[in-house]
Amino acid sequence: MDLIRLIPPVIIPPLDVFTTFALRNHYLLYFLLSLFACMPGHCHAVYIAAKK
Repeated sequence: MDLIRLIPPVIIPPLDVFTTFALRNHYLLYFLLSLFACMPGHCHAVYIAAKK
């Protein structure tokens, strides 16, 4: 896992997830998680970045 890839999701999570998946299922899931609370959205963004 590259540390440089984990910095953008921590700073600007929506942008990182959007540039990776555009409007596919992952971005919609991120949007719903962020809508309910900030922390689940951040965790999902870091998971997506680590999975790349």
